Amino acid sequence: MVQQSETLQLPNWAPDDAPSDAGRPFVEWLMSPDAPQLEELDRHPAWQQRASCRGQPLDVFFPGENADYARARTICSGCPVRADCLEYALTPPIERFGFWGGATERERQRMRRRPAA
Repeated sequence: MVQQSETLQLPNWAPDDAPSDAGRPFVEWLMSPDAPQLEELDRHPAWQQRASCRGQPLDVFFPGENADYARARTICSGCPVRADCLEYALTPPIERFGFWGGATERERQRMRRRPAA
């Protein structure tokens, strides 16, 4: 699991202005309001530009072992792209960690196990 203080390696397709030093983790930069248009990056659909989580602290959606998702639930509850986000997280390759589309990892696991109606 990636800790907030860790710096992720930039993929080859990262824009030139993406952070390359340990001073600012890539995921934090990606969620910041000054990040580039996400459709420019691999597997980042345009709806993410309208997401309520843009600019929020990373640890709200990736809190670690003693997860408290209360703030994430509040932010997601009024998000205009919540359904898109949940669909994204449930579509392979599946997002395993964090809070996506108003659901925790465990909640998404249960959704995937349910038979289609």
